[in-house]
Amino acid sequence: MNFKRIAKKRRAKDRKGWGWAMIIFALMMLVPTENYSLADNLGFFAFFAVIGIPLLVWGYMDTAKWNKLEACVNNAGNTVLADAAAKMGKSEKWVANELQKMINAGFFATPQGHNAIVDTVEGLFIVTKNGEPLVDVSKDMMARKKRKEKEAAERSQSETVRAIRQAIAVTEDKEAVQILKDLEKSFKKVENTLIAKPDLEQDKMVIKMRTEYIPVILDLIKKLNNEAFTDETKSQIKETLVTCTEAFDNLNKSLNENDNTMTQVDIEVIKSKLASEGYLDPDFDI
Repeated sequence: MNFKRIAKKRRAKDRKGWGWAMIIFALMMLVPTENYSLADNLGFFAFFAVIGIPLLVWGYMDTAKWNKLEACVNNAGNTVLADAAAKMGKSEKWVANELQKMINAGFFATPQGHNAIVDTVEGLFIVTKNGEPLVDVSKDMMARKKRKEKEAAERSQSETVRAIRQAIAVTEDKEAVQILKDLEKSFKKVENTLIAKPDLEQDKMVIKMRTEYIPVILDLIKKLNNEAFTDETKSQIKETLVTCTEAFDNLNKSLNENDNTMTQVDIEVIKSKLASEGYLDPDFDI
């Protein structure tokens, strides 16, 4: 759909129209007349120029900005605001606000009943006809939800892997280094599976793993290099991390096989190991 009529209407109302008018008046003041000399008119020239030039610049900047925004949206359907924001190099909130200004100015309105709305809750720019979405938004909403889940999983992976690698970099115990490398490898397998299958993020066992057990495991990793703990305690920690590595490997297999029973069993292996060593106690502080 093309909104050229509205684009033309918007430009007619744009600040640059007033800017040009003011500059033309200013230039007219430079032409001496029988009653007024050039010196007499310099004050008027300055007045109109000081108003006209900023209006002209402001108007052209707005026009360029709105033209770029129009190029980022799907005029015949729905647009994910995050996608438009990425193209503009701006925040999603900025894009939503600017598109709303365009809607308020009648940019997307047509005599045929077309218009648009910005849904900041779902993160969508939606073209409408007679108040109803021109294209069903359910698929776009689902796609956005899956993408957010995928992005959350990727962030979680990067944060956890970064923590493991930081521990590897400062660990002198070769055995501990190998244990940490194996843990990183098995954890990345699980996370890559979750990234590829974001629907599994809603599995209650996966949620429990991410919210309850991963923080404890990361805490144990930090304490591997704490001189305040004895070799016996560190040995206990390493043994626990080995068990978690094995559980992650099995968990990844069960996730790929969509076996929820196996998923629960292997999550419980992690829980049992952490619980048996007292790591899940509210006052846990080895």
